[in-house]
Amino acid sequence: MKARHVSLLLAVALFSLVLVSGSFAAEIELNLGHAASVSHHYHTSSELFAKLVEEGTGGKVKINIFPANQLGSLPDMTESVRLGTQDMVLTAAPIIGNIIPEFEALYLPYLFRDYAHVTAFDGSDAAKKLEDILQEHGMVLLGWWENGFRVITNNHKPIVTPADMAGMKLRIGESKMAVNTFTLLNVNPTPITMSELFTALQLGTVDGQENPTGRALSGKYYEVQKYLSLTRHQHVYEPLVMNKAKFDSLAPEIRAALLDAGKKVAEIDRKSVSETEAGEIEELKAKGMEINEVDLPAFQEAMRPLYDQYEKERGEKWAELVRMIQNL
Repeated sequence: MKARHVSLLLAVALFSLVLVSGSFAAEIELNLGHAASVSHHYHTSSELFAKLVEEGTGGKVKINIFPANQLGSLPDMTESVRLGTQDMVLTAAPIIGNIIPEFEALYLPYLFRDYAHVTAFDGSDAAKKLEDILQEHGMVLLGWWENGFRVITNNHKPIVTPADMAGMKLRIGESKMAVNTFTLLNVNPTPITMSELFTALQLGTVDGQENPTGRALSGKYYEVQKYLSLTRHQHVYEPLVMNKAKFDSLAPEIRAALLDAGKKVAEIDRKSVSETEAGEIEELKAKGMEINEVDLPAFQEAMRPLYDQYEKERGEKWAELVRMIQNL
């Protein structure tokens, strides 16, 4: 009887081991890196994405999230995804533009009128064209996630006209388009990684920076910056991209779950960012920042030469893509 009882226990244990081993064998872990802190919407959106993927695959896929440049700078992570040494990155359109010039079109100053225009882009022929080009470079777009419209903060004075920016040392993103944009305004554009930006502002290495209001809030730039000017000079998508070879290696139902989750989060993310911008501005004001509107037509006119410059450099296909987006 005792021997039979032990055998039964062993059989149950072995059966359980087979089940556990099977579940581990079926589990797929994918790494997702981004550049923001855990208090930023990039992270909460990434967590929602991970949850939706887990639900959509019946627990077969787990997304490991690495915030705050833990896997490297944004350009480094984007290149790692392209090469296949990292699975996914929540990157930025101008960062992809360093690799794929067509993506720089999305970063043209004042290309997007408002959030309705931004929403119209997702699912458009222009978006599909860029998604196809992305695949040619070894990456798959899972969703056009949102960053927002960029504003300018600094420690010297309110920025009302382009002339107010002359001589300012401004932190910009690591992209050619960003350098060209602010060179037009007689600014000294200084690329600095996001992880080093707060310290650079605190020490006066740069006079100011340009990012959406959500970043100014989550990064606590109000502690080291006095003025915020609502230029809204560039809109930035934060595309979630995945290595194509890795994506193609997955079962069709898992690929579908990733695309579905990416699209759902993009819609939620865009709605959330557009609706919270006003509240973020009020919160930054409450924390001591002086907020001011700008002479918008003057800024638009000052940045207009960039359209001609890039059309000459890139050619008619570039200009056609820009027109497609403008006409949405």
